[in-house]
Amino acid sequence: MGININTPFDKKSPKTQFATDWMYTNNPNSTANKQKEYDLLLASNIDWTLVRLPLIEQTDEISEVQIRLL
Repeated sequence: MGININTPFDKKSPKTQFATDWMYTNNPNSTANKQKEYDLLLASNIDWTLVRLPLIEQTDEISEVQIRLL
């Protein structure tokens, strides 16, 4: 999944929130489906891991990879 889903743990920057809103506007069906997938996982009692693709920027800069365990 990507940044386009919303979780209670999100602390999205304005730029990331703009990208999320853009996805909901331009790809509403697939974005809604991804949100439903997350909601189903959250409501389940199974052990799961969610990997989210970050906002991709065209740059030569190398950023730190962030891992958050909740």
